[in-house]
Parts: sequence; C-alpha cells; structure tokens
Amino acid sequence: AYIYFKTGSGNWGWRGEAKCSFDALNTALGLEGDNAYTIDSVIRIEVPDDLKYIEGYSGKVNLREMYFSPNSQMTNLRPMGSGCGIEKITLPPLQTSYADYMFHTAPNLTTVIFPTTGNITSLPKEMFKACTSLQEVTIPEGVTSLGGSFFSGCSALKRVHLPSTLTSFG
Repeated sequence: AYIYFKTGSGNWGWRGEAKCSFDALNTALGLEGDNAYTIDSVIRIEVPDDLKYIEGYSGKVNLREMYFSPNSQMTNLRPMGSGCGIEKITLPPLQTSYADYMFHTAPNLTTVIFPTTGNITSLPKEMFKACTSLQEVTIPEGVTSLGGSFFSGCSALKRVHLPSTLTSFG
C-alpha cells in the first residue's frame, strides 16, 4: 500500500498540532477489522507539509520510505527504530532536535537524507546504533556534536561525511 497523507479539503488529514495515527486514518476512512490500515500495510509515506507531529513506531513493519519535503512544517518526529523496516528517510528541515535512539536497530535503513539547512546543532546518542545496512551518511553543516555510540554496530557503514562545524563526537 502507498499512503499520501492528504491535507486540506481531501478525504482526511490533520492541521496544526494534531497528530497522525493509524487509528485516526481508519476512523476517517471508515475502515475496520481486516480492512483497516495498519503500519504493516504501508510501504511509503509522503508526509504533507502542514503536518507537525508523527508518533514514533517500532516492531516488524513494511514501511520502507518516509519523505518530508523541504517545505515540511514537521517539528516533532518521534523515534522509529527497534526493528522497523524503514530503508530510506528524508528528514524534515524544521526539526530542532532528535530523540536518543532515533533509528536504533533499524536493520534495513540504508539512506538518511538530512536537510541541508536547518536548526540542528547536536545529534543524539545511538542515533544509528545497530543500523546494520546503513552504508553512507552526510552530517549537515551546523552540527557541532554527535552523541555517544552514534554509529555503534553499523557494520555496513563505508563512508561518513562530517561537517566542518563538528567539534565533539561521543
């Protein structure tokens, strides 16, 4: 399944500080039981620019890609590790911080695209710990510190591009 989170006058959506959840999606679409969407039935999410909050998730799921446009208003993206199936994520530009263990144990994660402009100066501990498929990461300019065990257990990691602003690692 592919879900585009449609906002405005479409079938369903959220504005302002409302949060997105599959319960709300199923209610809005009138889906129940075997017909209901679950995190297991979604492989790609394209997040609308006006959505500001998404609950984190974990567990064995089929979601492979999450995309935030450069105009995204997302400010509170929650952790999505612990075995989730995410392979690629384009991170939102207005996010001012990330939680510890953001992608911890996301074994299929290969691609993370940080915004080239933003307000991030520090990235948390164990952000990519045990992301065993992660091969390359570019940390954006402006980041001054990376938390401890940031890449611990990233056995496929071949290349890390660090910013000139980085002053502390671990």
